Amino acid sequence: MKSAIFLEWFRYAVDRVGPGYWGHVERVYCYELYHYIRVAMHHHERTQGKVEDIFLHSELVKTVLSENDAQRYDVWPLGARRMPDFLFHTPDNFNNQIAAIEVKTAYLSQDKFIEDLEKLTELYRNYKYQLAIFHCTNTSIDRIRHLLKDISTDHIEENIKIECKEKFNEPMISMNFKDLKT
Repeated sequence: MKSAIFLEWFRYAVDRVGPGYWGHVERVYCYELYHYIRVAMHHHERTQGKVEDIFLHSELVKTVLSENDAQRYDVWPLGARRMPDFLFHTPDNFNNQIAAIEVKTAYLSQDKFIEDLEKLTELYRNYKYQLAIFHCTNTSIDRIRHLLKDISTDHIEENIKIECKEKFNEPMISMNFKDLKT
């Protein structure tokens, strides 16, 4: 399974979350987003064949592996337990680490933004996820750029996808993290 296919599903889903889910707490928005990602996945399976052994999970805790287990799986242990909003992967192994996603739907603080970027960086680098997505709604791309002003982000993975949709009826702005600061 290619991460580009999942990214298409994700963008399809974001475009279909209705106006009644905007302005609510993150969990309500994420339930609907999850539903539409599964709709896209189901359509893919009907037309392209079953997606084998890869699952969409929400708020799944990724635990810290021991050094021995990390070596066996050829990954680096995480620095702490991580619980991203969504994972698209094969559970209990590292064969299909497709996507890790963090979602923010309310006021975005600098601390929460950096915390989510660090979480995605660690999952991308240590657990070898092919795709790391930071998705926010109700926040402008200018606000995101402002949050990065005057702070060091050298430790943040430059390939994290920033998927920003400020309002329901506006298009999503998509870019890699490295392009935010330019």
